[in-house]
Amino acid sequence: MSDLPVVKVSDLNNYMARLIAAQSVLAKMRVEGELANVRHYRSGHWYFSLRDENSTVSCVMFKGQASSLEFKPQDGQKVVVLCRAGFYERDGKFQLYVQSMREAGLGDLYEAYAKLQKKLEKEGLFDPRRKQPLPRLPRRIGVVTSPSGAVIRDIINVLTRRWPGFSLLLFPCQVQGPGAAVTIQRGIDVLNERGDCDVIIVGRGGGSMEDLWAFNDEQLARTIAASRTPVISAVGHETDFTIADFVADMRAPTPSAAAELAVPVKEDMIMGIMDVRRRLEDALVRQLESAKKALSRLESSPYLNQPIRLLEGSRQRLDQVNERMSRSVMQMWKEKSQALATACHRLDALSPLKVLARGYGLVTTVKGEPLTSVQSKSAVPGSELDIILADGRLRCEVTERDSGLPTDFVDTTSSSQDEESGNSTDN
Repeated sequence: MSDLPVVKVSDLNNYMARLIAAQSVLAKMRVEGELANVRHYRSGHWYFSLRDENSTVSCVMFKGQASSLEFKPQDGQKVVVLCRAGFYERDGKFQLYVQSMREAGLGDLYEAYAKLQKKLEKEGLFDPRRKQPLPRLPRRIGVVTSPSGAVIRDIINVLTRRWPGFSLLLFPCQVQGPGAAVTIQRGIDVLNERGDCDVIIVGRGGGSMEDLWAFNDEQLARTIAASRTPVISAVGHETDFTIADFVADMRAPTPSAAAELAVPVKEDMIMGIMDVRRRLEDALVRQLESAKKALSRLESSPYLNQPIRLLEGSRQRLDQVNERMSRSVMQMWKEKSQALATACHRLDALSPLKVLARGYGLVTTVKGEPLTSVQSKSAVPGSELDIILADGRLRCEVTERDSGLPTDFVDTTSSSQDEESGNSTDN
């Protein structure tokens, strides 16, 4: 015995926790039993035991999972829990960690309910975008329910209190047991065929899940979804939810609440109308007073009494514009005249007649072609040439040509340029 290793308690508990966690069969399972030692802590967690005639096991349901409970757990209740097994190392305690809980005996109904709910939701029958708005003031209200139950009496009492003189059409039907879903469906179809109801209330009083099962029928859900008339579902109590509630255009927690949703309070509506009327009258009075003040200001305006004053400023501005325009035109005329005179002076200075007036001549052939060289074929002896002077033209005959310049020839152009630059030809 002395050869056996010594193990710490914490190591032992840790080993047990890992051993249990490694068992896949314990990772997710359903356990049925009777609740005992139920304790609800302020943290929101539930601690309890599940027991049968032979054994007991500890359980814990944390706040996050407990928030989805549809009933309050109590000692002695038989339940089915979805859970995983674990080992609490600190206390060396085997326990179940509960994820969800339902009352025992309703397993098949819950599974069918959840399956249909998932199916219809996937098809979009619960989508808020396909739901119809309720009419503000329905002319006639259709009700599909039992004629002998408290539901119809509650609806009538609420409608009488809220809107005296209402119009109601009852389609009596079975709301529980075999065939109930078919009669409810028939009632909705008949009221749609009549077409004289603006809203339909479908409902019954509270009960167990089995009692309300007719309102979880798939065909009834599709009939409600296809209804041309908006449907209010009022099934059971506030905590009861059926497929009809999800697919209807509006869900009421109770039949009485459905009647309240169907019509407003007549006195409130009248008071609202009177309030709107008063506000409209006040707004009209304020608008008239504002218009009168504006008219009074216009009547006292000097421009309306003496309209000519509206033109005074414009006339003055027009005079100023004319004055500026006249000055601009005169200035432009002076500048253009001066430019024209300068251009004429330059043009006159460049005129060939000025050159001829200084004693020069322009030599051309008899055809008018300028002669620029004594070597030209047109200047051979015997050729006739024209010499254009300042006051006329001479027709001459070439008797001799010499390529040299006369010794007494003076380049007047060079002389005048030298004089302008201040230079002497003797330099």
